[in-house]
Amino acid sequence: MNSRLKWIEYQGKKIFFPDFSGLKDTELISTIKEGDEQMLKQPAGILLTIANMTNVKLTPVVKEA
Repeated sequence: MNSRLKWIEYQGKKIFFPDFSGLKDTELISTIKEGDEQMLKQPAGILLTIANMTNVKLTPVVKEA
């Protein structure tokens, strides 16, 4: 699994924590796709997620993807 995609546990709750900070187009897109795959593997129900989007620019390339 990508080192930027982490699962943390807080007060008995599993939280998905993707760190997209500073990523550029290609790397950002691939990390988002890999994160989507990880989230879809989880059982149906509530999925808690906190994402770090510091210094990320949503360019037309990213928006298109």
